[in-house]
Amino acid sequence: MRIEDEALLLRRIPFRDASWVVVLLTRRNGTLTAAARDARRGRDEARAALTGFHSLRIDLRARGAQAMGSLHGVEIARARNRLPFLPVASAAAQLLGEAVYRYVPPGDAHQEEVHGVMEGALDALDAGGEPLPVAAVALGRLAWLFGYGWRVDACVGCGGKEGGNMYFSLARGLAICAVCGAPHTRRPRILPEAVRKAMAVPEWPVAVERLPAGDLEWFYRMMVARLTITGGRPLAADRVFRRLAGVMHGRSAT
Repeated sequence: MRIEDEALLLRRIPFRDASWVVVLLTRRNGTLTAAARDARRGRDEARAALTGFHSLRIDLRARGAQAMGSLHGVEIARARNRLPFLPVASAAAQLLGEAVYRYVPPGDAHQEEVHGVMEGALDALDAGGEPLPVAAVALGRLAWLFGYGWRVDACVGCGGKEGGNMYFSLARGLAICAVCGAPHTRRPRILPEAVRKAMAVPEWPVAVERLPAGDLEWFYRMMVARLTITGGRPLAADRVFRRLAGVMHGRSAT
């Protein structure tokens, strides 16, 4: 089996003395795992291509559909040379890569859209875009593509639609009304009207950069919470990104 495709590097694991096992997000074939043999040795094109956040062209060969492939060729299709030297932007890129690695199964029907979201986010980060809104919008779009979208028009607890009483529970990853949230000792965060409107728009990208700084931080935390609740464990890169980006570390809401 031979696959020639466009790809983004999601994960790179040292293998033996001079090789890597790499996980790639391809445009047409979803996530693929392959051995990049001898890629850690020397200064050849494969080593350069698999170091950083570049868009790649790959030539992958495998003995069968279930076997791990081997990279026979990889080259940089579009370089992003600034991104590794921008600490906050690099942390955002690693966060998005982890989300895709964790939540996109091989052969997912939305792989081309996911690839497009990732490329757009990496381009924005490499161009010096603000990492927090880039990460927030990309995570929100990915949540919908992964099937983990939310509802903000009704309470997840009782189904009520009293919009003025809507909160967002970081512990449940969904909107909740004041009555359902009242019994908890740690009240959920009030869902600002601007954030509710942003979350209610199915077309992306949402213009979250227009949100006040505090609302933007909560929008980001809501996106992470939605993925965390559904996936069962936190995104490891979230803590690093929040520290570098100065995003609040307050107590988790109920």
